[in-house]
This record gives sequence, C-alpha cells and structure tokens, in this order.
Amino acid sequence: MPSAGEVVWATVDGDRRPWLVVSRAELARGGYVLAVPCTTARLDERATLRNCVLLEAGEGGIAKRCVAQAELCAAVRVEDLDTERLGVLSAERWRELVRAVGYVLNASCEPEP
Repeated sequence: MPSAGEVVWATVDGDRRPWLVVSRAELARGGYVLAVPCTTARLDERATLRNCVLLEAGEGGIAKRCVAQAELCAAVRVEDLDTERLGVLSAERWRELVRAVGYVLNASCEPEP
C-alpha cells in the first residue's frame, strides 16, 4: 500500500500521470488513497502559485519538470495505481506539498517531523 510522500503512476479517467500520495498508508484499507496529481501544462505560471509545488526532473523519480496541483487533491482508487512507486519526495518537498494543501483548505498546515 502506498504511503504519504510516495510518488506513483496512476491512470485516472484514462489519463496516466504521476501522483503524490498524501494520505497515510493505514487509511487506504477502503481501497483509496488521497493524492495530488502532477502536470507539465502551464508550468511557468503554475510554479509561482501557492497551491502548486514545483518538482524538478529527477525529484521523487519524476522524469520531467512538473508541478503538483494541490487544488486537485483527490481520492484515487488503489487499483488505478501502478504497483511500483517512482520514488519518494524529499523532506523539503513534502513540507511544501503539505503547505500547498493547507493553502487550498485555508488552513495552516505543517507536517510532523
């Protein structure tokens, strides 16, 4: 079961892209994980937004520079995830992602150390 901070491929609505898992592994018993999708579209613009996190090529195993769009955080079926993970976010990127999700929720969020 994927856990928070892991980067995985998922095919959602016929669209295959990297997703960043934000939910705890033990919460996936219902067959879903909470995750944030990545995109390369409008990269330069989105890289400046508080609801997005810029990922450089190679971070978390992602091949191309992209952004994680926290405003699109969604429940993703475990069966839609590839079985192998791409990688894991660095502690710094994980903090940025949690803050971006907090911004979307209008809440002050900080990850546990």
